[in-house]
Amino acid sequence: MEGIGEKIKELRKSKNVSQEELAFALKVSRQTINKWEANAMQPNMESITALCKYFEVKYEFFVSDGKVAEEAAAAEDNGGEVQAKGKDKRFIICLSLLIVCSVAFVLCLALSFNYGILAFSPNTGYVVVSNYDNSKIAFAISLVGGLISLGVSIIAIFLLKKFKK
Repeated sequence: MEGIGEKIKELRKSKNVSQEELAFALKVSRQTINKWEANAMQPNMESITALCKYFEVKYEFFVSDGKVAEEAAAAEDNGGEVQAKGKDKRFIICLSLLIVCSVAFVLCLALSFNYGILAFSPNTGYVVVSNYDNSKIAFAISLVGGLISLGVSIIAIFLLKKFKK
């Protein structure tokens, strides 16, 4: 049974590439290549991917036997787990954003309704303490706030659909 080191050495010699040239191409040291070929050290998943690209071989060529295949499968499983956690985190953040913006929209809608009645209805029965009326400004601010929170809520819905997949 041929180890990963022998496979690397065989490919390197078939392409007539020195250890130094391969090390430079993979951005590792020559000693690392030497250790891989002597089976004193195993390349990590990133290095195996770089080797596959460099030698134009499939991933299975390197991990087709024994311990290396098991380690590669375990590393892939862990990578998928980390990716899923990141996706879950983004989903939770978008869901929280949607909830907060929906509450803000309802609050702004209620405020704009209240200030709209004050601003655009005749003041019958009220005692005017000041000539300065800020209900129109408050109406405009609450209306703009409502529109912004509605827009962010819509964006959050689209992001939720994207992260759910």
